[in-house]
Amino acid sequence: MDMGQYSFVDGDGNTIQADYTFAYHKLEGRVLISLHHASLTWLPPAED
Repeated sequence: MDMGQYSFVDGDGNTIQADYTFAYHKLEGRVLISLHHASLTWLPPAED
């Protein structure tokens, strides 16, 4: 299993984070991805 964050940068230099998870299994000597999920990192709403 592997978990972490991607960082994406747009043309203006703005960065956004996304969390990812991969799960792997081995079948007949080959490593295969059995699960992949990615979503934007949750940030609590800013207080006014």
